[in-house]
Amino acid sequence: MATETDALLGNAHYSPRSVEETGDETISNETGLDSAETELYSLQSKPRTTTTGTQSLMHLLKGNIGTGILAMPAALSYSGIWVGFVLIPILGLVATHCMHLLINAARKLKDPDGENLGYSRVVEEAFRQGPVKFQRFARAIKLIVDTFLCITQFGFCIVYILFISRTLEIVVKAYHPDISINIRVYEILVTLVLIPYTFIGGLRNLSYFSTIANVSTMAGLIGVLVYSTYDLPDVSDYPAFESWSTLPLFFGLAIYAFEGIGLVMPIENKMKYKHRFNAWNGVLNTGMFIVTALYTAVGFFGFLKVGKKVKGSITLNLPSNQWQYNCIQILIALAIFLSYGLQFLVPINIIWPYFRKKLEKRNYSRLKLRWCRYLFKTIVVLSTFVAAAVLPQLNLLISLIGAFSSSSIALIFPPIVDCIVNWPNDLGYFRWKLIKNILIIAFGLFGFAVGTATTLEEIVKAFQSGHIYD
Repeated sequence: MATETDALLGNAHYSPRSVEETGDETISNETGLDSAETELYSLQSKPRTTTTGTQSLMHLLKGNIGTGILAMPAALSYSGIWVGFVLIPILGLVATHCMHLLINAARKLKDPDGENLGYSRVVEEAFRQGPVKFQRFARAIKLIVDTFLCITQFGFCIVYILFISRTLEIVVKAYHPDISINIRVYEILVTLVLIPYTFIGGLRNLSYFSTIANVSTMAGLIGVLVYSTYDLPDVSDYPAFESWSTLPLFFGLAIYAFEGIGLVMPIENKMKYKHRFNAWNGVLNTGMFIVTALYTAVGFFGFLKVGKKVKGSITLNLPSNQWQYNCIQILIALAIFLSYGLQFLVPINIIWPYFRKKLEKRNYSRLKLRWCRYLFKTIVVLSTFVAAAVLPQLNLLISLIGAFSSSSIALIFPPIVDCIVNWPNDLGYFRWKLIKNILIIAFGLFGFAVGTATTLEEIVKAFQSGHIYD
């Protein structure tokens, strides 16, 4: 899932310059990251081991299959069953092409510090090493990309709290139907457990939880697929196309799932034979073909099974009066919970160094800095809880995150980088690459604007009707 270690490596952007090794603890002298955070960046900048093509494929699959796949049936409810069935592979094709653009750009660019480039560093160096008129925007564009990445990662964390809380609500009602507990109570309980969980130091420690999350996700997905593929109604019972007014909601939900572009470069950097990563039959195309096929299958059969009653996650539609389906719900909720810690590190590692530098100027001791970091993490977790409490509609929340931030990361920035890196002499005959990139950027901007506006409109309607907390 997008919360795996590899996804984290792909979204990290602050590489420590000076690192001390003290026993089991790694300390960054410049950025002040804790042991988990510094290890994260040292792994990104200087991979200690290489990976085979099969291992890289597994990393790519783990990094792309997350909560987004569970929202695909809801996406088809907004597009219509056949339109969604066609559009999901098209979105997958465009998203995969944008991944290729970013990889090709990274190979042409040189990092002045000799390190492997993360997502925002590729964008920054493209502007810094590109045409003179763009060079002055390098630092600003990096800040913009980091902002969108933080919004995306915070959005994932918000979705996680809401997803876990909704699952707990369903399971509790299944065994105690007389108990009526507000969804916010569940969100508070989940948040109280998440706060100390985010204090766990050491990426190795978190990786153990990640392994459990992987197994739980696999078992849960198998259960969902089994449920979605038996006793199906006739496909003619559903409209091929829903409406133009709801299609932007489909875009937000679908592109949310395809926002795995940040992990492709660190996976490629760790491969022994890098040229095999983005070959026509390489790791990237093979992995994204499998991911797209799974998205399409889960979306199609999940919507065909449940119909218009589908919720923001297909797991919330599983029969609540059967223990085997309750086990599936709990397994996936457990996987999401355990993944929160790794997902949470990405925005923390982007934002915390700025605050630490200010505290260091006040001569804070290492102990005080550590407690300040814990306080900062607590505030961030609480902020994700507040957002989940304000907007407890899973499908609208995912659509908003996808349309607003995921579309920018997955569809808008990569073709911009490709244009700058190849400007002006490597854009193909009649500058067909430029034309193609402009079309992708226009598609991304259209989805960003219309998708965000439509989702916000639906959110306002939900508040006005009083159904926002249903």
